[in-house]
This record gives sequence, C-alpha cells and structure tokens, in this order.
Amino acid sequence: MTRFKLLILLGLQLFATQAWAQESIAASEKTMTGGSLALISYIVLWFMLLAYFVVLTVRLNQVKTDNRVLAKRIDDLFKEMT
Repeated sequence: MTRFKLLILLGLQLFATQAWAQESIAASEKTMTGGSLALISYIVLWFMLLAYFVVLTVRLNQVKTDNRVLAKRIDDLFKEMT
C-alpha cells in the first residue's frame, strides 16, 4: 500500500471516529455510580472468600479422613508384626 493511500485512510479514520462514537452502543449506555460499583465488588469479594473457605474445609476434611485411614493401616501393620 502506498504512503498516500495510507495517509488518506488514517485521515478518514480520524474524521469518522467521532461520528461513530456518537451513534455507538457505548455512547448510549448508562453509567453506574461509584457506590454501586463498590457494593458489587464487596459482594463479589465476600462470595469469593466464602467459596475459598468452603473449598478449604472440604479439603481439610479429606485430609483428616486420609489421616485416619493411614493411622489405622499403620496400627494394623504393627499389630501384624507383634
């Protein structure tokens, strides 16, 4: 592409951008207040923390169960040795 065509395309793009922005979907969207965004972020944060603690609790219970099974197997092995 020649430099002249490239300059024309860039120039047209600069003029058209403002017209497209006025009729775009983004220009017609409503904005949210800062308080609403903060409230939503706090709710999402608490749900994420709650989910994290639930996952930790489930994994801890699995580890406790595995620990009990392992301790029983070790006790059974020592009983067999004696």
